[in-house]
Amino acid sequence: MTPIDKPGIYEMTAAEYHADPCAVPSLSSTVAKLLVSRSPMHAYLAHPKLGGLKDDEDEGSDPAASKEKALGELIHRLLLDKGGDIVVIQADSYRTNAAKLERDTAVARGQIPVLAHKLPEAEAAAEAARKQLDDLGLDHVFRDGKMEVVLIWEEDGVWLRAMLDQLVIDEDSKMADIWDLKTVGRSSHPKACAAQIEALGYDLSLSFYSRGLAKLRPDLAGRIRKHWAFMEVKAPYSVTPCEITGEWEMVADHNTERAISLWRKCRTEGRWPHYVDAIVRLEPKPWLLNDLLSSTSHE
Repeated sequence: MTPIDKPGIYEMTAAEYHADPCAVPSLSSTVAKLLVSRSPMHAYLAHPKLGGLKDDEDEGSDPAASKEKALGELIHRLLLDKGGDIVVIQADSYRTNAAKLERDTAVARGQIPVLAHKLPEAEAAAEAARKQLDDLGLDHVFRDGKMEVVLIWEEDGVWLRAMLDQLVIDEDSKMADIWDLKTVGRSSHPKACAAQIEALGYDLSLSFYSRGLAKLRPDLAGRIRKHWAFMEVKAPYSVTPCEITGEWEMVADHNTERAISLWRKCRTEGRWPHYVDAIVRLEPKPWLLNDLLSSTSHE
């Protein structure tokens, strides 16, 4: 596709988005999270137009986790009705070379491969999720508005991009809703959702999304609601819609601002530091000292 050099709301494939469609390297929420949680060098390596390091985290990992991820991607496609075409592979597994070739060819084309006997499970999961959302009075979620919409904007010479699972704009009331679907292999209990939001930086992502929308649509600034729908990929496919408090949003907005500032600084200076630039002095955790004092007092 032609490199994008104008801010706007776009539609494109996930592959085009993740390859960075902008004319110059742009900052995504994924790279922004690395800037604040790891280091600029980690962010540099992960960017497709800079380090271009392939994420091989799943290679050689637990096969069950890989299956859950594949099932989650398929459910995502079925529930949002957006994304690559589903390619049904008539095989019991991917053990044969023919099945592997068919799978890899589909992935290379931006399609979603699925073994024939796995499709009914994914369809049942998507149907269960849909019913739960409807029963909660959230029948508009993953139905109305636009799915997998891309925001591209510019801030003082820095280009940024975001892909939203769902964006609904009410032009009459000038209100917007952003929904992000998160499929999980374990629990979607509210406590587990909170832990994942914190651990994986999902709060920064939604802060990033709303910031971009407010830049592109100033009339919506301060009128953007942000939500997640966490969904288990195993029966009973429990769904937990949630949002965070204003205090938590303040933390997320601060980290977003910090990430953008770091990106601007690194791009301007052409330097991508690691964690530290000198020897650091590490201190023991308080409980280590308490254990030491406790053990010596009994000697």
